[in-house]
Amino acid sequence: MIKRAVELAAMTPRLPPKDVFDRLIKAPSPEAGKGATIEVQVAGKPVASVVADAKGQIQVSVRAGVMDPTRLPDLAALLETFLSKKTPKRVS
Repeated sequence: MIKRAVELAAMTPRLPPKDVFDRLIKAPSPEAGKGATIEVQVAGKPVASVVADAKGQIQVSVRAGVMDPTRLPDLAALLETFLSKKTPKRVS
């Protein structure tokens, strides 16, 4: 949590205290599993989220207006590249 607090403190523009608190208490832990939502930010603003449902299906949601729809093939290619790589298992 301290690492996340340092990251939030370094953001520009600075977030209001309530936003910092909300993000700290909602930040997923490394053990976060199904149902945990990860917010993706660019320049301190939320632009997308990634969530795993109870069955383990992963959903990536990009907010409206953040991405030009003509870039959809680029996003698909990025996912294809990412998913084709083996992910090392985390050591608990």
